[in-house]
Amino acid sequence: GCNHMTCRKTGCNHEFCWLCFGDWKEHNAHNCNRFIADDILEKQENSKIELNRYLHYFERYHNHLRSLALEHKLLEKIQERIEAMQKLKKSYTDQQTFLLAGNCLKECRHTLMFTYPFAFYLHPTNQSKTFEDNQSNLETAIEDLTGLLEKDLSDVNLIQKVQDKYRYCASRRKALLDHTKEGYKQDYWTGIDTFMTSYTLQQKHITPTKPERGVFPLDHEGECKETMLNYILCLAQNDNKYSKCQEESKIYFQCRMDRNLMKKHEWEDLGFFQNESSNKKS
Repeated sequence: GCNHMTCRKTGCNHEFCWLCFGDWKEHNAHNCNRFIADDILEKQENSKIELNRYLHYFERYHNHLRSLALEHKLLEKIQERIEAMQKLKKSYTDQQTFLLAGNCLKECRHTLMFTYPFAFYLHPTNQSKTFEDNQSNLETAIEDLTGLLEKDLSDVNLIQKVQDKYRYCASRRKALLDHTKEGYKQDYWTGIDTFMTSYTLQQKHITPTKPERGVFPLDHEGECKETMLNYILCLAQNDNKYSKCQEESKIYFQCRMDRNLMKKHEWEDLGFFQNESSNKKS
């Protein structure tokens, strides 16, 4: 059959040779039959690296997701700890220390969970290195806090240690979020903006055109950050197939329109059609 292949993924249309995987526009049939070890091995190695990179971020996202799903077990342990402290006639303030620590741990895990799809799309820069350092510091802090929450009450300094550690976790979480927010204001996040621009404009049945000035301003306050990350994660989990993530995309656009971060449009103008929604429901 014909070796001239075209990628049909939305917005791609890359043309390549089925045999050598070379760009068809620069394809030379004479060289296609020659075995060039370096080129082939390099392509295979790059594909392997990209797969491992994706798995690295996805596994860490999913690990926090699993931990949050088991949050009720942690709360049960904390409640048992509080009841044990009541029997030992510990003060109410000491009892609340464990409850506050549990809530802090939950918030930190929730934040860390969404930092991984965010980090996946960042280009390597000094600012992305700082982001990953903040991420790492918070990861280490919550592991220490988790260990303290499981320790026996016989440790006379346990309550003070838990109090110090959950306050430290809260400060590291704030540092991570503040730096992320600052990055939006200062345009640190090379990669995220490029990704969102490329995928939000890849709508079926419409021809992308240059937006008017101010039509799609940056979300400096991060008001729609969570819906954006949900959309990015959906794309990552579905091989960047927009058709699989239309609901997440629609929620993201709705968030922006509700907060005057883009002009209000009819859904049809943004590429959402009634028959597509019906097909998805069916």
